[in-house]
Formats: sequence, structure tokens, C-alpha cells
Amino acid sequence: MALVRATTHTAAVGYYTTKAAEAGMAGIAISASWPNMAYHGARAAGASTNPISIAVPGGQDPIVLDMGTGIVSIGKLMQARKTGTPIPPGWALDASGNPTTDPKTAQIPLPLGGAKGSGLSLMIELITSLIVANPLLAETLEGSAEGTRHRQNGAVIAIDIARFCDLAVFRREVERLIKSLKALPRDPDIAEILLPGERGNKIRTQRARDGITLPPPILAELHALADRLGVPAPAMRS
Repeated sequence: MALVRATTHTAAVGYYTTKAAEAGMAGIAISASWPNMAYHGARAAGASTNPISIAVPGGQDPIVLDMGTGIVSIGKLMQARKTGTPIPPGWALDASGNPTTDPKTAQIPLPLGGAKGSGLSLMIELITSLIVANPLLAETLEGSAEGTRHRQNGAVIAIDIARFCDLAVFRREVERLIKSLKALPRDPDIAEILLPGERGNKIRTQRARDGITLPPPILAELHALADRLGVPAPAMRS
């Protein structure tokens, strides 16, 4: 188990758990950040869209859950704002704490599953930030000088499966369970029963082959940034 304090941005925590799973271990990774999500029952930011990832080795590819504790990520809200795409009800609040579907005013995402999402986010803060004596939420909520600095904390746990059971047997049982789940009666509105991380793998494979489609406002922003930094801009395909 490793604890990290006062980092800048942790990025996709699934990267670390995937590495553990590829090494034949179960991986758990969490990250705590400043308050940017409403705490359940409050109309202001009091928790964070803290991510959590759990991964295990499978018969072939690892099974990787990588999710945030908000119903929507800050990144998706920012993209909706830049593209002018309306957001669904129940995603976010405006600066005054009112529910909104206007991407231009949406600032505070709501927790995933209400009390469950904000409770999970709180526990991540307690077992990352407070353990390493680097509190994040309270400093910002109380308006301290430390609370104005963007910082993150994290924890990564790797479990050596072979210490508890035969790794080959574990992999076979993972594949057995996957096969049983995919054989369940399927919702007619769902194209395929997917496992954690499976949709992302399909998208990554497709984008590696065909490229990444960017909305015009995002592409224009990248071109302006490239011009300012004097680096090549992303190539465009017709």
C-alpha cells in the first residue's frame, strides 16, 4: 500500500490498477481533491468527484472499474459548456445552488447515487488526506490560505492474489463469471451486456484505428493553444 500527498493531478487512477492487474494482482486506487461537488443535501460544493478504481486480472484482459463519485465528471461539464450541449436534469447545480440544465451555468456536479456518492467521496478524503496529515476539504470550506491551493492526495493498494489462492484458478473463475453474466437475459434496449472497462477498451481500440473526433470548439481551442506555444496543431481529417 502506498499513500501520496500534495500532488497536482492524479489523472486516470485506472492506469495504476491496470498495472497491478497486469502483474497478477488486484489493484485499488483512490484520489482525493478539493471540494467541487455538492454534498448530498447541500446546495454548495462540499465534497469532491473523487475517483476510485478496482482492477483484477482476467483470463485475457484485466477487469477494470474506474469511476468518479459524481454523477458526471467536471470534464464532461466543461465539454458541454464549450460545445453548448444541454445537460440532463439531475446532473448539476449553478453557482447559486439551483438545479440547471444550462451548460453555461452548470458549475457543481451532483453526487452519484445521492448520499452514496457523497458518502463514498467523504470516506476517500478520510482515508487519504487525513491519514497523510494533508486535509483538503476542510481547508477550502473554512477558507484558509492552504485551501486556495490546488492539491490532491492518493492511495494505491496492490493485493498479491497468489498469497490467498492459485492465480490460474482465480483467472478461470473470473472468466467463468464473465461468461455467466453475458449469458443473462438482456434488456432489449441494451446492445450488449458489458463488464467494467469493456466499453472504454472498445472506444480506445476504435480511436487508435480511426482517430479521435473532436467538437469544433475543442479543436479551435487546441489550435489556438498550439499557435501560442509554437507546436504542431492536431491534424484534421475530412
